[in-house]
Amino acid sequence: METAANQYYRQYKEKCFSYIVYKINKKEKKIFVEYELPNDANFDQLCSTLPNSSCRYITHFNGNTIFLIIWTPESTIKEKMLYLSSTSPFIITHPATTLRTTTFSELRMQCENMEI
Repeated sequence: METAANQYYRQYKEKCFSYIVYKINKKEKKIFVEYELPNDANFDQLCSTLPNSSCRYITHFNGNTIFLIIWTPESTIKEKMLYLSSTSPFIITHPATTLRTTTFSELRMQCENMEI
């Protein structure tokens, strides 16, 4: 299985996916790729992959800017803390502009503001 950091780097280098959605496997304590959305994917397709009550990471590359979006909807405090404290595989590989969102409308507004 490709690690999250390797997939993140491949997305950056090859620009082969518009968005990649990651999930933490709590038992194995690893981050893995849950969805890869092609370059022609739109915002609504991204939203359809996100759960209403579980956290996720989303990476997106826009030109030379890397975005790491931390999706923290109405989930447990413990899960939110786990996701907020486990960003190092992404940040160490390539520094990113980090956004944290909790609702779909907030995600849409931040993506529009950042031109994602």
